[in-house]
Amino acid sequence: MGRGRDRCRLAEGPDAAAGLSFNAISEKARKAAQSARLPKSYWAWDEIIAANKTGYFPYTPATNLLYGLREAIDMLQEEGLHGVFARHARHAEATRRAVRAWGLEILCANAEEYSNTLTAVMMPAGHDADALRKTILEAYDMSLGTAWEGSPARCSASATSATSTT
Repeated sequence: MGRGRDRCRLAEGPDAAAGLSFNAISEKARKAAQSARLPKSYWAWDEIIAANKTGYFPYTPATNLLYGLREAIDMLQEEGLHGVFARHARHAEATRRAVRAWGLEILCANAEEYSNTLTAVMMPAGHDADALRKTILEAYDMSLGTAWEGSPARCSASATSATSTT
């Protein structure tokens, strides 16, 4: 999928609920999956492809997510892509301003490379991101993402792509 890599490509649905993704795999990736010795469930491509040929999915379909995707696409068409991108930029900048106002550090050092969908935040030394996330969840009923495995305990991730159209 670019730069000579053959792998599975996942993309979450636009503004859809978490848990829905679209998959595209190369023939090389399918062959690698066939010879892999690790247990598979949802990545058993041969089962999925065989069932798809008859118009079915071999597992319980996430029908509610498909309805959510339909609504998300309708909302995207109503708002227009320029509006969606502007909203994401607006919410991301508001998030970054709040982070700075709280005296926290944005992990991305280069402002030209800021993401409009995610802001990684560093807690000051001696503070724990897990404790902050717990406080925010309990006090404001808002769940923030955790950092990637192996990252310092003072790192947190905040999704900034709110679904509000304001």
